[in-house]
Amino acid sequence: MALHAGRSWRVGVAGLALAAFGVGGLTAPPALAAPSARAATSDPASLVDEFIGTQDNHAANTTESAYGDTTPGATTPFGMVDFNPTTYNTAGGSYTNQGGYEYDADQIRGFSLNRISGTGCAGTNGAEDFPVFPYAGALPGGVLPTVPSASGIKSYYSSFDHAQESATPGSYQVTLGNGIKSELTATTRTGDARFTFPASAASGTLVFDTAGSLNGSSHATVRILGNDVIEGSTTVQPTCKVGPSYTAYFYARFTTPFTAAGTWQDSAESAVVDLGASTDVSASSNAAHGTGAFVSFAPGSTTVADIGLSYVSADGARANLDSEVGHTGFDALRASAHRTWDSTLGQIRVGGGKPTGTARSAQLETFYTALYHATLHPNVFDDADGQYTGYDGKLHAVKPGHHEYTTYSGWDIYRDEAQLIALLFPDRASDMNQSITDLATQAGWFNWPMLDSAQNKMDGDSLDSVLASMDAFGATDYDRAGALRSMVDSQTLVPNDAPNAPAGGVPVTNRRQGFYQYAALGFDSDTNGIAWPTSSDLEYTVDDFGIAQMAQRLGDDSAYGTFMQRAQGWQNLFDTGQDALAPRNKNGFDRGVNLKVNTGQFAEASGAQYGWMVPQNIAGLVAKKGGAAQVEAQLDAFFSNLAPGSTQANPGSNSPYAYMSNEIDSQDPELYNWIGRPDRTADVNQEIRDALWTDNDPDGLFGNDDLGALSAWYVWSSIGVFPAVYGRSELVVSGPAFSSVKITSSGPSHRTYTLNAPGQSDSSRYVTGMRVDGRAGSASWLPQSFAQKGGTVDFTMSDHPGSWGTGKDDVPPSFSDGSDAYNNIGATPSGEGDTGSFDASNNSYQAGLLPAPGATVALPGTSVTYTWPDTAAGAPDNWIPHGQTIAMGGVRAGQISFLGAATNGPSAGMASVDYTDGTHQDVPVDLNDWTSPNLPSGANTTVLTTAHRDNANGTQDNTPAMVYGTSPQKLDPWKTIASVTLPTATDNGVMHVFAIGTSPADAAPLQASAVLPDHSGRQVNADLVTLSGGAGGGAADYRVSVEWGDGHSGTATVLALGASGDYSAFGSHAYRSPGRYRVTVKVSDGTSTRTVTTSLAVS
Repeated sequence: MALHAGRSWRVGVAGLALAAFGVGGLTAPPALAAPSARAATSDPASLVDEFIGTQDNHAANTTESAYGDTTPGATTPFGMVDFNPTTYNTAGGSYTNQGGYEYDADQIRGFSLNRISGTGCAGTNGAEDFPVFPYAGALPGGVLPTVPSASGIKSYYSSFDHAQESATPGSYQVTLGNGIKSELTATTRTGDARFTFPASAASGTLVFDTAGSLNGSSHATVRILGNDVIEGSTTVQPTCKVGPSYTAYFYARFTTPFTAAGTWQDSAESAVVDLGASTDVSASSNAAHGTGAFVSFAPGSTTVADIGLSYVSADGARANLDSEVGHTGFDALRASAHRTWDSTLGQIRVGGGKPTGTARSAQLETFYTALYHATLHPNVFDDADGQYTGYDGKLHAVKPGHHEYTTYSGWDIYRDEAQLIALLFPDRASDMNQSITDLATQAGWFNWPMLDSAQNKMDGDSLDSVLASMDAFGATDYDRAGALRSMVDSQTLVPNDAPNAPAGGVPVTNRRQGFYQYAALGFDSDTNGIAWPTSSDLEYTVDDFGIAQMAQRLGDDSAYGTFMQRAQGWQNLFDTGQDALAPRNKNGFDRGVNLKVNTGQFAEASGAQYGWMVPQNIAGLVAKKGGAAQVEAQLDAFFSNLAPGSTQANPGSNSPYAYMSNEIDSQDPELYNWIGRPDRTADVNQEIRDALWTDNDPDGLFGNDDLGALSAWYVWSSIGVFPAVYGRSELVVSGPAFSSVKITSSGPSHRTYTLNAPGQSDSSRYVTGMRVDGRAGSASWLPQSFAQKGGTVDFTMSDHPGSWGTGKDDVPPSFSDGSDAYNNIGATPSGEGDTGSFDASNNSYQAGLLPAPGATVALPGTSVTYTWPDTAAGAPDNWIPHGQTIAMGGVRAGQISFLGAATNGPSAGMASVDYTDGTHQDVPVDLNDWTSPNLPSGANTTVLTTAHRDNANGTQDNTPAMVYGTSPQKLDPWKTIASVTLPTATDNGVMHVFAIGTSPADAAPLQASAVLPDHSGRQVNADLVTLSGGAGGGAADYRVSVEWGDGHSGTATVLALGASGDYSAFGSHAYRSPGRYRVTVKVSDGTSTRTVTTSLAVS
């Protein structure tokens, strides 16, 4: 490990295996020297540097935060409590006092009981509830010299020096400038502190600012009970200071009696008189810092404060304290916390790595710190008795043996951290999935719940994907059917006239902004007035892919079809004119948006950075971009900022380059595997680690850690695989950064994953061969069964790329189901306009005025007929073209026409008729606006007219709406049609196609000509006649009978002669004696017959 001047390092404790909530009696020795790799992985907690990410590196990111916002607090894995120091910088200025712990600050402003690690919203990060301030000054008149309310609390901030500070997982300690030594540790639901007061101090006082949360307090209480207990509560807004408030409770019990105590309420202080066992004094306030208590101890004394935390009640906090601490001493608690972390972090054991001892130690330090950060959230939320406050404000209880978890940064963690948690802790992940389901049931599908406050942050409905991914990794011990039912119900539009119908058709449990247009139209207009409309749609397609995968696992074919169709909605946003995913509105693609900078169309990103956000169907994206060669060039340019020597490794969101310190591009390095270049995946992963993860200083994180999501990326990258298909559990291989990795899952599954890469090094980073459980293969990915069951992977490593992973069958899977399905709901039942949207302005055809589902519709004045979509009400019923391939079943046709209309049109594009012989014929598609036809005469024929349109508000208007047939285009009548490819691009507005119609091919006369040879041996095997024309559409439509001239008859087999429409009739017969025979062949197409007679000499 690298030592940093100016501070002592972490306190280490020898590792012993211990159950997560166990207690042992081991004290902490002094700081350890840098261990060898073998020693380090036997005590991985000793390698964690909790100070990484605690200082803003603002020069490294000019658009979003470069503050990791981590903390050196005392906590346990996924613990309710994170007993942590918060700081204050007296110098002030930009990038200071953003909340939490900042390494370059000079004062500590208390030790708080909870923490949100790595979040943004500087200054309102959230939590930091119940800060405790050690104070060594006098108590004139038995009270604090300055009332701590409002700005008075700053009087109790204390200076500190990093040389007097140390931290290790489960433990933090500092000797403050006032001489008070403060040591912190934790159990799951308690914070435990030991304070040693200097003998020279005027007092040994602890100030409990119960209303001192980072986001203030709308109501707080405090109560002193006897001479050794304080309890209290606070009601606070969550992260970013928006959303409903939560209420937290604490119960603090001290090992030594108070010598003095008091409270404050707003501007008034009160000392406790007659302090003793019967004391019961309370105070309250509705203002930030408006109430709290102070308790004193003798100078030179030591006291331990054991503090229970609860989000149910003060009694719950007390019960948590009794359950997890009891009479256990501080040193034993601290040792137990350390062993718990050793056990947790030790679930991944690594060997090898960097070539030198110093570099290897630094690499291990980075790795285990990242793993530590990735296991801080979500957090246990139920009390020791299983009770918790739900998002509905009601009291609930978990099933015995399970836990409720809260605080999910959905937008961030669905890309890597959720999968890592499920891989390592499938039992915890199952409880997390149940907790997400509970959230949905109690409040709806919010994407960023903090404690019991349901709220949304960023775009997307990401907990759908979180749940689906963790389920795919084996976290299945929860109400899966209930989760799927909730997802489907929440993401289904409700008719206006349904009982208790919500406004606008959007279920109350649905929290997706712009959902109505997304579900009904197929995309959100970039002028819709919602935040980040284009990236929101891309996120929703990922979320819906996760729902579809859940449906498939549970056998719900209907839901699978619905949500896979939505999962392909990204194709509505692919603009062939820009070769990119781009904003779109009712007038077409908005090409005035600069995709190289952050314009607000994409959340915290440029269009280029969001331009690869199709993890569910990368092969589809590659095809739209023109193939592997084009994509390789684009990816190389995209990642060029990370090449050695680049000065733009962390470009921020106003850039066309990869932005790896935010989560948008987490899966992008693995995209090379989909184009047969796994060597480039290895290159880019190493370039990112070298550029952004080699500085273990406090400013060593180049962005918010986002509750561990940023750190989780590093863990996966170092392991050498990545879960790049969100909602599933395939793992895309990049190659490990260590020569050996062993992963053990906790819980009943006891899965083990062993990754061996002998000879691995920075230069020998290329995988050139791979065996999975002893079986060699060239696929550059691992199947879901590996993630779900475990196994052993043996890599062959080399310093130059080989052929492994380069074949067309070696690429990871892509999922295209739904790509060719109807993708717009254009017609709605009367009064149910909120279940469809044809024009991006909330209007739709009235279904009752249109043909019945499956009805035949004629194009007036022609022989062209169409089949009206056979779909149920509320289901998609037409195509917004993006290149869908529509099967035609091998029909022969003389003409083709398209039934549809445009909105904000007219709209034109080019379709392709794809014949079974492999040839193609381009066919123009021009469609009039549905209410304002303005194409030249003859271009369209009005086929249907409705007198009304439905509106999403449940009303109808009197605007006539038309459906048109395009002018029929001639086809090759002798060819059979395999499919029709709809336009990949249209010029104006939005084109809609309801059906493809054809006219029958004109039948040419049936023709047959003799081709039987004049001479043959007694055994005849020969073509008898060639034939063509007639009513037949293929070889099976002809019947051929043969009279052989010797009293015997038979049939002949009809075979196609290429794809020209010509056929041959092949017959076999054995003559008994030589001679000349008259052979008669009759050919029939079912409507006409041709007879051919020829003579055959048999020798």
